[in-house]
Amino acid sequence: MNQREQLRKRRRARQTAKWILMATVLLVLTVVAVGSTIAYIASATKPVINSFERAEMRCEVTEVFDGKIKQNVAIKNTTPDMVAGYIRAVVMIRWEDEFGNVYAKTPAEGVHYTISYGDGWEKGADGYNYWPAEVEAEKSTGYLIEECKPVEGKTPEGYTFVVDILAEIIQSNPKDAVTDAWGFVPGTEGEE
Repeated sequence: MNQREQLRKRRRARQTAKWILMATVLLVLTVVAVGSTIAYIASATKPVINSFERAEMRCEVTEVFDGKIKQNVAIKNTTPDMVAGYIRAVVMIRWEDEFGNVYAKTPAEGVHYTISYGDGWEKGADGYNYWPAEVEAEKSTGYLIEECKPVEGKTPEGYTFVVDILAEIIQSNPKDAVTDAWGFVPGTEGEE
């Protein structure tokens, strides 16, 4: 090989080495810049927190009560967020003394008291009475009880006839929430 060719080979090798060195330096700088940027973004960015608030569902029992006879018992949706809901209620009848002690024997319908239930409510196997339709905010169900009163002379001495209505309301949408909580959606029995 002649000297010229050797000199050319050396020059090419030096130029190739320079290019490789420059490419390596450029690659290292790029990796450092990208890594620094990602680290800065990760440390400077605050996490986004998605919070979901459930509706605060409320209902109240409305009735006419003269101290002896309970009439026109309905349940009103008093939810402040104007959300529709499904309502269920249970009727609890007992005798209590002035200290809140409950008489051992439960009053029997037709013997110790008379009761006439309103139309439209569905009696569940769980003991609850279900209103079959959604109740819009500030609206009421139909009457659960039209009238309930004790039979004269059948209340044990020292006790008072007590009729309590325990009502619950649940947001009507999504329907899966109603099904999960109550096992079904009122008014949809037998629907597919």
